[in-house]
Amino acid sequence: MLPKDVEEFMALDYLNSIDPTLIYLASPFAHPSAAVREARLEAVRHVCGKMIDEGRIVLSPLVYAGELAQRGFHAPQGWYAWDLQFLARSDELLVLQLPGWEESRGVLVEIAAAQARNIPIRLMPLEDAKLPAEILEVLCEG
Repeated sequence: MLPKDVEEFMALDYLNSIDPTLIYLASPFAHPSAAVREARLEAVRHVCGKMIDEGRIVLSPLVYAGELAQRGFHAPQGWYAWDLQFLARSDELLVLQLPGWEESRGVLVEIAAAQARNIPIRLMPLEDAKLPAEILEVLCEG
């Protein structure tokens, strides 16, 4: 039995009320333009934030590992291998259809890995992401 203050801190009622589906959010990142890379990162942050606001459990390797890589940290086995460990534990792969997603090596690897593990794959069209106009402008120019 947990002390009352610990139980309240852990928000156990909240934990029992949310959808436990772990969603892996895939999206393209690599691009010759730094502005497009930053817009892609902002787009994914935006989608993750909205999903979290909705009570969804979402993991984006771009947001998580990308932030670490930008700070000089590197997974010893490489980011793809690291990302795919998270995907293997996920209940669903959600592909954010940013421009270039169909040619993205990373997204294609994630789709293939999900298919190999029979993880359901869902596509999120760009218009469903409801991105701010300034992000869309850079994404569509790149």
